[in-house]
Formats: sequence, structure tokens, C-alpha cells
Amino acid sequence: MNTNKQKSSNPVFQPRRKRPASVTLLGMLVLSFTAFYWLRFYEAAASWKTLTTRLPESIPLYLLLSGFLWGLAGVILFQGLWRGTGWAPKWTQIVITGFIIYYWLDRLLLANRHIWQPRTSFIIGLCLLVISLMLWSLNNKGSKLFFEKTANGNDQPLSQHIRMEKP
Repeated sequence: MNTNKQKSSNPVFQPRRKRPASVTLLGMLVLSFTAFYWLRFYEAAASWKTLTTRLPESIPLYLLLSGFLWGLAGVILFQGLWRGTGWAPKWTQIVITGFIIYYWLDRLLLANRHIWQPRTSFIIGLCLLVISLMLWSLNNKGSKLFFEKTANGNDQPLSQHIRMEKP
């Protein structure tokens, strides 16, 4: 007897759902920002002496800490998105919203206004695009099925918790 038919005819067996393209796209976006912030962390650490001699010490520390924290948040978030964990959709919304708020506060409070002000309409459009991508990626039917939590509350697919009985 064909074992593939046995598995698919068994109502308890639920194979791991394929990751929707929208979630893959969102994951790649998160991974891109994560790489940028790890690079920021690395550059701040590698150039520490130069930065501290030319800037107030709080600025290099800010660059180092923000690179580390956003890099770490991105790694955790990417892993949740890639694996389809149940907490990933909610935390994606929290992290991306928090990042956009952080970005605008950084621009308004710390950055040279003459440099970023001409690009404001582009950045607003980019933020709206990221929010739209996030909402579309997390709220379509395929994504909801992909992130669905199992009946026992774990973030693993049901098939990993139930052993198949041999006929």
C-alpha cells in the first residue's frame, strides 16, 4: 500500500504547510533590515576609537546599541516568520511598528534635517509600503493557515506531536 496515501487519508496527520510567498517576501525584508543593523553594530564596534575621538561618546554608544538591539530583534523575528511560529504575526506587527516609530524619532531628533528633509515624501511612501506589505503578508488566508497554532498550544505543526500508527 502506498504510504503517501495512508498519510494523506489519515485526518490526524497534518503535514507542514508550505510557506506562502508573501511570508517569504516579508521575511526577506526583515532579513535585509537585520543585516543592515548588524552591519551598523559591527561598524560602530570596529570604528569605536575613531568615532569617540570625533563625536560625543553617546553617539557611538547609540550606534552600537541600536545596531545590536535591532539586529537581535530582526534575527528572532526572521526565525519566527521563517518557521511559521504562532507568535510571529503579532510580534511582526509590534516590531515593525516599533521600528517605524524609532526610525522617525531618530530622524527628527538626531539626524541632520538638511540631509533627510528632501527625502521625506519618499520615506513616508516607503513606510506605507512596508506597513501594507506587512498587513497583506500576515492577513491573507495562506499566511493565517501557515501561522496557525496547534490544538495543544505549541508552535509546532500537529504532525510533529502525533506519532503515526502503523497499520
